[in-house]
Amino acid sequence: MGVVTGAGDHGLFQWAQLVMGRPAADPRTPFPGLDPSLTYRLRFHEEYGRADRRGQTEPTWCAALADGGEVVLSGELLTGPGVPLPALRPAEAILIEAVAVI
Repeated sequence: MGVVTGAGDHGLFQWAQLVMGRPAADPRTPFPGLDPSLTYRLRFHEEYGRADRRGQTEPTWCAALADGGEVVLSGELLTGPGVPLPALRPAEAILIEAVAVI
């Protein structure tokens, strides 16, 4: 799902919907490899177009990332229980960058 630096302070993760049939309400998804003791600024990389959501309400943290926005979350949340991710249409993907806040 992603790659993280050896120090755990920077990661790039992919969220992809390959086929239809995923449940409408996803469980939380963790971001493994990040450092739980750090805080991270998250942003979506959708420079080539916004991934097509399935017309459902996005998780609050994702909605805050619309139009290049950023969100700051704890490493403890991201590596532990994780966060809900948006429902996408098949063949759509999002890149999520996590950079430690210093």
